[in-house]
Amino acid sequence: MTAIPAGQDRYPAKMTSAERTRATQPLRPIAFIAGVLVLALVGGLVVLVTATRGTNNADLREGAPITTSVPTDFGFLTVPYIQKLGGLSPKQLAGAVHGVSGLVVAGNQQVQVTVELSSTEKSKVTNYRVDDFAMLAGDGSKVYAPTSTTIHNGTLQPNASVTGHFGFVVPKDGARLRLRYAPENGKSVLVELGHAGKAKPGEKEPVHQHG
Repeated sequence: MTAIPAGQDRYPAKMTSAERTRATQPLRPIAFIAGVLVLALVGGLVVLVTATRGTNNADLREGAPITTSVPTDFGFLTVPYIQKLGGLSPKQLAGAVHGVSGLVVAGNQQVQVTVELSSTEKSKVTNYRVDDFAMLAGDGSKVYAPTSTTIHNGTLQPNASVTGHFGFVVPKDGARLRLRYAPENGKSVLVELGHAGKAKPGEKEPVHQHG
C-alpha cells in the first residue's frame, strides 16, 4: 500500500479543478436514484401498514367503511359501509321492552349494511327483491332476514344503480357475519362483514332465526 504524502489528495497533481469536478459527477445520479428508491420503499411500507389497519378496523370498529364489491350476473354488488349497534338493556329502557317497534335488546346487535346494486347490462333489465338478501352467521347455518330496509322490490335499468340500507339483528356471540345476495334467477354471492360483537356477562336475550 502506497502512502500519500501529507498535503496531497487522491487526485493526480496534474488534474485541474474542472477535471476533478467531472470525476465526481457520475456519483451524483447514483446518489439521486438511491434516494428515490429509499423514499419509495418507505412510502410502500406506510401504505401497507395503513391498508392492514383498514382491514382490521372494518372488523373491530362499530362503524367502518369497507368498500367491498363482488361481481353478479348483471354487474356488481357493493357494500361501502357497515355499522354495528349494540342493543339496549331493560334498565336503559326503564322496563319498556315489549311493544316497541324495531327494538334491539341487550345481548343482540343490529348490523346496518349499505348496499349498492349496479348494472353493466346494455339493454337487459334486472329484477331485485328484499327477500334476495339475508345475513349468514357462523358457518352459514343461521340465516337472518332483514328487519328493516330502504330498498324495496324493484327493477334495475341497464347501466343504472340503486343504493339503500338493510338492517339485521343478530346475537352478540362473536360469530362470523356474511351478507348473502341470492336472486331468484341468478347466482348467489357473499360479502364478508367481519364478526358480531361479544355479549357481556348476563346478556342472553335471544334472536329469532329465519330460514
